[in-house]
Amino acid sequence: MKVAIVGTGFAGFGAAVALTENSEAEIQVFDIGLKSPFPNQPNRIVPNAKTHLGSFFGYGLNDNRWGVGLVSKRICSSHALGGYSTVYSGSIFYPKDDDLEEWPADSRPKPKNYQAVLAHFNVINADDTLQKEFPVIPTEKSLRNDKNEKSIALLGFSRIATAKHDNNQSQKPKIFCTADYFDKLIRNGKIKYRPNIYAIKIEKNGNKPRILIENSKGVKELSDEFDAVFLGAGCINTTGIVDRSLYGIGTREYQLASPRAFFCAFLRLGFTINQAHRIRRKANFPEFFLENKCNSLSQTWSHTQITAINEQIISAISAKIFFFRGFFAKIFRNFIFFSITTMHSKFGDTNSVKTVTTEMKGGGYKYSTLIEEINHSSCDRKFRSTLFKSIIGYWRRLHMIPIPYGNIIADFFRGNKLGGWHYGGTLPMKEKPQINECHPSAEIAGISNVYVIDSAAFPEIPGSTVALLTSANAHRVAHHWIIENQPKKQKIDAN
Repeated sequence: MKVAIVGTGFAGFGAAVALTENSEAEIQVFDIGLKSPFPNQPNRIVPNAKTHLGSFFGYGLNDNRWGVGLVSKRICSSHALGGYSTVYSGSIFYPKDDDLEEWPADSRPKPKNYQAVLAHFNVINADDTLQKEFPVIPTEKSLRNDKNEKSIALLGFSRIATAKHDNNQSQKPKIFCTADYFDKLIRNGKIKYRPNIYAIKIEKNGNKPRILIENSKGVKELSDEFDAVFLGAGCINTTGIVDRSLYGIGTREYQLASPRAFFCAFLRLGFTINQAHRIRRKANFPEFFLENKCNSLSQTWSHTQITAINEQIISAISAKIFFFRGFFAKIFRNFIFFSITTMHSKFGDTNSVKTVTTEMKGGGYKYSTLIEEINHSSCDRKFRSTLFKSIIGYWRRLHMIPIPYGNIIADFFRGNKLGGWHYGGTLPMKEKPQINECHPSAEIAGISNVYVIDSAAFPEIPGSTVALLTSANAHRVAHHWIIENQPKKQKIDAN
């Protein structure tokens, strides 16, 4: 069997874990795969995405090497396209099944899918309240929600994904990066990796899909034929690939689901800096996770990350207050904390995504994606009050009080006032999908043997972080395809 994966983010990672379990699978990976910026292109951290800078890492979808552009003030290019050397996460968490109610029952990841991807990295965690309700490796029981109407607020240390063999917690941890995983596959001959490739669309030769690709010099060619193609290029980019595959030239509009999000600032009146705090600060990731479930959120879970001022925030503040670095930053790191709360996408506003494909003079095509921006960073008072009550409820642990107008302060230094960073739902999985929607297997209705493995296929997005969910779902999709396409005897053994 011959298969292709587009993208090396957490979706591509999850699919690769499943596909490499089958020794007979011949796997090709197509990826933007850039490790350096375009000549004369700024390569600096920006606190929010801008149209032409467009990336936390300085390259990606708006790179001049590619005939595609993203018109958005909030979506990072590297997130949308999947930069080979920069796709990592320090926030590992998963949703309960009740927060995936719109997902067809057969499409929800199972504990075995989470277990398979979690086996490839360590998770720094603590034996705390979160661990009892959300064990690091989920079980059937932990994925089920508590059906009672009680309000629950769970506080615990954040969970950080680190490299599999990095057990030295006295030093700055090596955060798990999907590039390390794919590099290992390349060294061991498990995959054929094709970097500096932009996937334009899928073409069919009978029942066998092929990918129309473009390299960094603008040369276009058709790939080999595959038994299956797994698209994990990032929600916005995957949507564009599917749109061009189905319709070609023209403009179409899709609905983009985004969880509602809001920021707050807190003053911490007392503190202790123990090893658990230090390891998270060294990694520049949140110190605490706070999970809330209450009637005002329709018994869905909200997810709050509480962070001491980290290097990214210091850089953002220093850009506006030049003398902030050094002494002042060290003082503030002990007393000023910021939080971001994300809620279920049912509480968010739906954004419009337009994909535009036009024919250029002299041949060739120009592709662009436009996001109809909706400012939904404002939040009802009842949601904020839920968070504040929880923070005060953990007074002995946190010693934090809200800073008045802290959300305005956070927005000022952050620069991006347009909500969170979790997107999806443009090509949702449904029991009976229409064209350009997905079957529960994640196969695109209208393009057989092509599967969406990133958040574009999510019918709704939970408040929890989506990296682990994306990986587990991609593993589910690829694992199911392997079982369905292997010889009958092996299929029986696998089940």
